[in-house]
Amino acid sequence: MKAYQEPVDVRTKDGWPTTIHWRKLDYVVTKVLDYWILQSKWWIREEKRVYFEVQCRDGALMTIFKRDGEWVLAKVMD
Repeated sequence: MKAYQEPVDVRTKDGWPTTIHWRKLDYVVTKVLDYWILQSKWWIREEKRVYFEVQCRDGALMTIFKRDGEWVLAKVMD
């Protein structure tokens, strides 16, 4: 596993990721393995993140999240 925290472009269908564009390559999502929502406490700068753990066509497992309308690649497991 390798952590990245890099911005990525994500195409979605009905809110679910279908393609992740990262470092000039497209990774086609074949399965959403898990998803969850993290929301910080109100007395801290409130932040909501929606995480998706996905499997891609090439076999890569990626964790991405959406925060304030922006997508971020959190980690990749080959």
